[in-house]
Amino acid sequence: ESISDHQKDPHHRIPLGDELRAGAQHFGTVTALSPRAEFRWWLLGNHEDRMRRQIWKAAENRVMGEIVTLPHVREALEWPNLLGIGAHGWEVTPYPDHRVLFDKLVVKHGTRTGQNPEKAEYTHFGKGGLSGHTHSFGAHHRRDYNGFHTWLGLGCLCDLDPSYVDRPNWQQGFALVTWAKDRQSYQMERVEIYDGAAWFRGVRYVGD
Repeated sequence: ESISDHQKDPHHRIPLGDELRAGAQHFGTVTALSPRAEFRWWLLGNHEDRMRRQIWKAAENRVMGEIVTLPHVREALEWPNLLGIGAHGWEVTPYPDHRVLFDKLVVKHGTRTGQNPEKAEYTHFGKGGLSGHTHSFGAHHRRDYNGFHTWLGLGCLCDLDPSYVDRPNWQQGFALVTWAKDRQSYQMERVEIYDGAAWFRGVRYVGD
């Protein structure tokens, strides 16, 4: 099926197999573009966590519970195996856990919402960080005796007009983090995408 077919019928769900193939292709592209990466992390979000909840729900049935808890079945249903990314060096961080880059910068899917989720994330960790979850841009800055800190809301890379939300206030984007050689300082740059195009360091990039 094509995306246009899905848009004509917003209540039609794309088959899970198609979504898994698209996901595997995406991870393959990112892997190919980053051959010298020191690490590759996939931080699961609340959407991916639905798989675990659905497995638990299925396990309420006695027979299904026995099947899905078999070691090989349980292993096959884990995200790295469903997408085939474990062999390419990807590590998966379960939701809502986080990672910390060089003990300086928190990276997480995000769990907080409200008027200023970036401030709430910073207040919880006391470090600068990056998060998504809200699908929108935001920033919180703090200077204290421990230095200067920034927490960025990254926006998203998803469809801005999904069938299940009426004109959400979402923005597309991502961030680049440049580190000093000693990994003691860094600079964050958020790249904002508007109508499929983004400016980065004086160059305009347009998507397919």
